[in-house]
Amino acid sequence: MSDRFNALEHWAGLGHEVEAGQVWVDPVKAREPLEACNRFIEGLEAMLAKIYSHGEVVGFGILPSGVHTRDVFAARLNESSQSLKTAIEQHIDVVERMRSVFKNSVDRFEEAEAATRANLNAVSQTR
Repeated sequence: MSDRFNALEHWAGLGHEVEAGQVWVDPVKAREPLEACNRFIEGLEAMLAKIYSHGEVVGFGILPSGVHTRDVFAARLNESSQSLKTAIEQHIDVVERMRSVFKNSVDRFEEAEAATRANLNAVSQTR
């Protein structure tokens, strides 16, 4: 869990640096990881949807060992702090932060470029 929080903190810090104009990513190079983040989140959300749609672990039988095994897998799937569901949700959080950094960097670059273009047009029209 500490790795997740370190990753969240890392990407949140980069996000603040992008917003402050201290860090930028070339928009051409940022588009590929931005799209990769989108695809990765889609895949993770599809996995999460499967967990929610299945919801119940079955198929281990009615013997005590089968019931115990079912309960162990059900807890790993849904209930514990280290469940598959929790792990996927945490990965989504991190990748969303990553995506935000790349998107904000591209947006800020494009805004600055548009402002520069407008300023140049205004200067050229006064001549």
